[in-house]
Amino acid sequence: MRQTLAGQVELEGAEDAEKGNFKFYQRHHEGVRDEGTVSHHNPCAVFQAVLLPSYLGDSSDVNKLGYHGDLHDFDTIDNSAFQIKHSLCLHCGSGSSVGEEVTGDSLVVSGRVAGDPVPALCRQARFWRSFFRERTTLFTRYTPDDWYRSNLTNFQESNTSRHNSERLRVDTSRLIQDKYQQTRKTQADSTQNLGERVNDIGFWKSEIIHELDAMIGETNELTDIKKRLERALMETEAPLQVARECLFHREKRMGIDLVHDEVEKELLTALFHLPPTKDDFVLHSLTLPPRLSLTRANRAAQHELEKDLSDKQSAYRIDDKCHHLRNTSDGVSYFRGVERVDATVSVPESWAKFTDDNILRSQSERAASAKLRDDIQNVLVVTANEMWNQFNKANLAFTNRIAETADAKNKIQTHLAKTLQEIFQTEMSIESIKKAIMEKSAFLKVAQTRLDERTRRPNIELCRDMAQLRLVNEVYEVDDTIQTLQQRLRDAEDTLQSLAHTKATLEHDLAIKANSLYIDQDKCMSMRRSFPSTLRLVGFC
Repeated sequence: MRQTLAGQVELEGAEDAEKGNFKFYQRHHEGVRDEGTVSHHNPCAVFQAVLLPSYLGDSSDVNKLGYHGDLHDFDTIDNSAFQIKHSLCLHCGSGSSVGEEVTGDSLVVSGRVAGDPVPALCRQARFWRSFFRERTTLFTRYTPDDWYRSNLTNFQESNTSRHNSERLRVDTSRLIQDKYQQTRKTQADSTQNLGERVNDIGFWKSEIIHELDAMIGETNELTDIKKRLERALMETEAPLQVARECLFHREKRMGIDLVHDEVEKELLTALFHLPPTKDDFVLHSLTLPPRLSLTRANRAAQHELEKDLSDKQSAYRIDDKCHHLRNTSDGVSYFRGVERVDATVSVPESWAKFTDDNILRSQSERAASAKLRDDIQNVLVVTANEMWNQFNKANLAFTNRIAETADAKNKIQTHLAKTLQEIFQTEMSIESIKKAIMEKSAFLKVAQTRLDERTRRPNIELCRDMAQLRLVNEVYEVDDTIQTLQQRLRDAEDTLQSLAHTKATLEHDLAIKANSLYIDQDKCMSMRRSFPSTLRLVGFC
């Protein structure tokens, strides 16, 4: 009769079994042999026994059973009717004991077998075979399709992130150039309007002076202009232990690499079962109220001309100062909200008419007018019966898996290098945006400074002329440009965050692949470089 459980149990010579006397002697690490009975309560143990007919004489003859180290390997028992080969794994470490006789679902090999021992042993064999057969299923982790999809997703995310970043970088560069040219043109227009306004004031001033000279015979007052303001293992001895250790090490794979792949299937085919384990990421506001508390009064014609001349001289100095203000000039600063202050009291027509009226009233007055401007400027081993064949199949699966993992690792490194380069380019783009914002700030300062200076024009000189309107528009325009650049800066920073996330994902996946390569290539394959001889494998079959 032949029965198999977990490992192999073979019963032959059943007619002689009644003469059998089963005594087990345990050999410990130090080589000491103690007599005792064997029982095992641990359902995780792997039991292997072979009963072969080998009638040697008296039924009281009992050979000894060898016990080896941590794996509790029981070698051979010979009695008068049987030769018993029994291998028992107590590696799981539960509370099994030697010398304890058990009944029921536990395996009992002790004392003389009364009656017919063969059916009893067959029942034990069937029980353990059924138990281990139910324990051969491993919890599912991931499938190879999951692994491939994860790689594809990471690659697509990397391509998308780089594409978006490159497009944003090109658009940002074009935006910076466009806004720079627009800002320079706007400031040039404002400067031109201011120059025209200075010329107008000069003209009317000269007319007033001429008229005053004509009236009083001298002109003593012309004033000068003022100046202005930002980052393998050890090898093992036995194939079953090699498979077990390989599975154990492969449980240390991380993340998506915890794949129930061909390697694991081959190892489980060799081992039948392995307990599952699992290892487990400015706004600074400054307003200057118009300091125009001067009163206007009606005077005599000469007094009006003198006052008009004085006003023209003041306006001339202010507008000339504004006209010569540059981005690098001293005294250029922010005057938030100045573009919203409308302190004008005249328009070009009334302003000219006022001076012309004064000239007409004094028969020789002249005046000039000018204009103000405005501008401003962003992620094992094999079964026991087919060890050599399974060993080769497992090794082939390892080789293929290592090649796949190494190929995936190389692709990840390529994507990571591209992502790092894109991160660098994006950071440079962010710096250029910040620089552009700072450059536009100078234009805004000039425009606001001009507006602020022009609020000091006296009386009728507070004209809401084209220069004033252009300067107000310039402030709004440059401020809008700054807001646009700031939004683009935020977009670039968001893109940088996305690239950083992609970089972290690729680096994490790269670490996972490196870890898997280390486990499969260095640890598992290093243990599988040698395979025990057939004589050594006999004790495990």
